[in-house]
Amino acid sequence: MKESTTPRVTLRKKPTQARSIQKYNRILDMVAELVESGGTDWITTNLIAEKVGVPIGTIYQFFPNKESILYALFERQLHQLDTHFEPFFSEALDELSMDQLMGQAVFSMSTAYEKVPGMVNIMNSMHVHPDFRELVDINNRRLAKWLSGLLKRRFPDESDDQLMLVAEAVVELGDSIFRKLLQLRPRDELREMMLIGFKLAVIALVDQRLGS
Repeated sequence: MKESTTPRVTLRKKPTQARSIQKYNRILDMVAELVESGGTDWITTNLIAEKVGVPIGTIYQFFPNKESILYALFERQLHQLDTHFEPFFSEALDELSMDQLMGQAVFSMSTAYEKVPGMVNIMNSMHVHPDFRELVDINNRRLAKWLSGLLKRRFPDESDDQLMLVAEAVVELGDSIFRKLLQLRPRDELREMMLIGFKLAVIALVDQRLGS
């Protein structure tokens, strides 16, 4: 990951020893629970220390402030989310048609957002806070790179620029769709319609820009 340009979201100390890593992860696990239950605005470093059961100084060993804790948590949760997405960019699925691949991918992606703690409030915060928006951009670039690699295997004659343009459009559309699903928690039939719409839009985009 590139270094943040904002000092407020810089780690004070990177944990290296097993005990320190355990403390660090306990802090982030608790903050994930707090974010899940009530968003980010009400969280303070004192509250985190109280819930984790450690002195406030332990928190400050790793993080200079609340923003840095949230940044580290959001980065970790995005990586967890990506572990659910990554298999669909594998060469092992190259034999599937785009329709079959997207059918499997959309269902798994929609459930993945619900498996990672705090994603509803995390996604909301990342899109409105400039420091956290950086994480969205970093993650979207990573997903677009994976997708462009998949498309390159399916459309080897297309230019890298064209493949990346399509990949970025798909990722941005998916980001918008899934964030809206998280915000609205629509009833089952509306959710299904939104997911089918996303699947069909991706297939149409790929066919139009790369299939000719």
